[in-house]
Amino acid sequence: MARAVRAPNRKPSPPAARPAAGRSATSIIVVLVVSMAFLAWGAPALLGLAIVGFLPTFVSLVLGLMDRRSYYMTVCVGAMNAAGILPILFELLATPMTVEALTDQLLDVSSWFIMYGTAAIGALIYWLLPPVMTVYLDLKTQHEIAELKAEQGRLFEVWGRTIARPGGDDPK
Repeated sequence: MARAVRAPNRKPSPPAARPAAGRSATSIIVVLVVSMAFLAWGAPALLGLAIVGFLPTFVSLVLGLMDRRSYYMTVCVGAMNAAGILPILFELLATPMTVEALTDQLLDVSSWFIMYGTAAIGALIYWLLPPVMTVYLDLKTQHEIAELKAEQGRLFEVWGRTIARPGGDDPK
């Protein structure tokens, strides 16, 4: 008879260290401050557009730092907000980039509608998509269950009820 081989005594490895929540918030703030300093020095019109245009993203970022579950809200709002700022940015880049050009863009109501409207669409995506997907997956699962029960009934017709295990599903 063979002897069982025991594994050598090993200490369990410690779990991987996770960064503290404050570190990620601090790094985000440092990146924002440094990038704003460069923009203020090189292109004040772009800094003004970034501050005014990304205001919904900054608000969702602050909410996301206070509540970790709001990370995806920041992603949705930020991505759609960036898409809404791009047309205004391209118009600014097509003209001499001055504060007056930015002021002309910001006095146009359609610029505000585009920037903040797309951010609102991002928030709607965050709030509406989970319930819609839940309903879709429930309906899909119910349809698959009905198809499997129908297939099970066809198998019972071909093979008879003797193949059914005791206590199993028996569609009658």
